[in-house]
Amino acid sequence: AEPNPERRRYYALLWLTGASQSDAANLTAEQVDWAGGVLRYQRAKLKADAPPATLALGPKLTALLRELPAQGPLFPT
Repeated sequence: AEPNPERRRYYALLWLTGASQSDAANLTAEQVDWAGGVLRYQRAKLKADAPPATLALGPKLTALLRELPAQGPLFPT
């Protein structure tokens, strides 16, 4: 029912990844490792030396990420 395409994709990313809202909002295209098939990012609520969250790119997440910007923030607004 969400008419805004960027917000609809944002909600889909939250659903597919289980990421927190702030972590998802701060994701960048550079955190997607297409060759390795993973999305890797540092969790905001954890200490800086904590290992990054690493999620495998399944078919649905891959399709969604391909709809998002190829550089910079995945959700610019």
